[in-house]
Amino acid sequence: MNKEILIVERNKPTLNILKTVLNDHHVEVLTDGRSVLKRLEEGVCPDLIIMDPDLPDQPDWQLVEHLSHHHAFSSIPLMVLSDGSEEETRSRVVAHGVMDYFFKPFNPESLARSVENIFVSRAMGPIY
Repeated sequence: MNKEILIVERNKPTLNILKTVLNDHHVEVLTDGRSVLKRLEEGVCPDLIIMDPDLPDQPDWQLVEHLSHHHAFSSIPLMVLSDGSEEETRSRVVAHGVMDYFFKPFNPESLARSVENIFVSRAMGPIY
């Protein structure tokens, strides 16, 4: 099940872990919000975006909010990797419809399972 995953992360050790555990998929890495928006506006449509909501070129969570509420991008599932407070992260995840979230440092195997579960649930379609 080779999928397109866009990773938005600037921490090299975290990126290395993600690339290793997601090696069955095509992974593109970007490190700032402007690059993400540019790629999406160019027509790139990943199957999943995994991102740190704290980006160097934008206020915290601004890109998550933009992606989750913009009609052209809101169908792309989001996963957040946070090093913020648990209470704030949970509140924002719910507010923005994020599919799943992990706190840094995270368990790589758990993250990989979550990614696969997101793909399986999306393939099954909505449950009525």
